[in-house]
Amino acid sequence: MIYPNLIDKVFDTNKNYYIVVSAGQSNTLNGAGFSTAYDLQIPGVWQLSRTPNNRVIIGNEPIHHYGTTPTNNPTNIGHIGKFSKLLKQNKGASAEVIMLGQGRSGTSFYANEWGVGNYLEVDLVGRLSFVLSALQSNVSEVIFLWQHGESDGGNNVTQQQYINYFDTQHAEWINTCNTYNVSVVKTLIGQMLPAWIDANPTTHPPIDNALQDTPNRIANCKFVSSRTPTVITDSNDGLHYNAAGQRILAQRYFDTYLTM
Repeated sequence: MIYPNLIDKVFDTNKNYYIVVSAGQSNTLNGAGFSTAYDLQIPGVWQLSRTPNNRVIIGNEPIHHYGTTPTNNPTNIGHIGKFSKLLKQNKGASAEVIMLGQGRSGTSFYANEWGVGNYLEVDLVGRLSFVLSALQSNVSEVIFLWQHGESDGGNNVTQQQYINYFDTQHAEWINTCNTYNVSVVKTLIGQMLPAWIDANPTTHPPIDNALQDTPNRIANCKFVSSRTPTVITDSNDGLHYNAAGQRILAQRYFDTYLTM
């Protein structure tokens, strides 16, 4: 059947749907170096569009993150595309994946962009609710990929402040999933670029510490390291993973997911 407003995708009620939410700031989307050799999507992976609004469309790059302008000539990628491709391949023919792009460059808790009631969090909850309402009992899992921290680290947010901001926000995400009776919710916390963490030993490591500690505070949560098994150095500016780095990061997100 076709669900209301989701007019570009016919949902098969015999399928199991995995909702993957990529949220955070520029390292969700600004990996320079899109390549048709690596970054094309496979059948069964979709995304919720922004232009036009709230349609489930083929999950090709670019992912429709907040404030992005979709184009037929993508130049940058994040990690959600490859992660979702690996997820679909792992789950098999009975599974389909719907991606929600919820990243926006340069955004933070301290500037009231992320956090409960602020516009990026409201947008995430609204779009997630839209999909969960449409799919109802066909949702097998919701998977959050959180890639964030640079703006707060650059503006003297303390470790405890960041913990308080994120944990309160995450509880709202869980409440949203509970509203629609989603029984399996998993959260993956991605590490910032090592070169950026090390660039300011005073203000950057506290955010990294907060992120690394998240699995100790939140159930069904794992930390995704950019330092092990090897340090990811693929960057053009010391702040952003480039496309090669994003592909490595996506693989680590997925390998970590498999341990949950």
